[in-house]
Amino acid sequence: MKQKVEVELYHLAMLKAQYNMAQEAIKTSAGNHQEIEKDFRYFYQFLAGDAIVKAHQGETKTIRDLKKEYARKHKIRAEQELKEQRQLAIIMQKELNDYTLSYKRLRSRYKKYQSQTTDFALKKLADRIEESAQQLQRHMVQVVQHTARYKQAYDDLRV
Repeated sequence: MKQKVEVELYHLAMLKAQYNMAQEAIKTSAGNHQEIEKDFRYFYQFLAGDAIVKAHQGETKTIRDLKKEYARKHKIRAEQELKEQRQLAIIMQKELNDYTLSYKRLRSRYKKYQSQTTDFALKKLADRIEESAQQLQRHMVQVVQHTARYKQAYDDLRV
């Protein structure tokens, strides 16, 4: 029984590692926020230098347009990441549901064999499943907030 629980714990740990790698792949794929920001800084420095030469005071229309365009790019990227992260979260939640069912089957199957060792092993599995579910929820809240910040920044510049 303990071996079966240990196998489930190992598989759950591998699932979490794969989920984390997939999250990172989404964040760092081509066109990510860092690349967008790097492009923005390049063009901003170019235009700001040009504006200084022309002796304009304040922000030029071109620079405002540049800021709007890059805020739009960030917003679109954030929305794309949110969509991909939601799809990933759905897959992860299905997997966690399967682990919960597996835990319940193990618990009921080995009820008559329960000892301190099996109780501890089953508790550990239940805790890890719950911890993974909470981590998934926290991450999705962060992704939604991240997207909302980029949308708000874009909306602020449109006004």
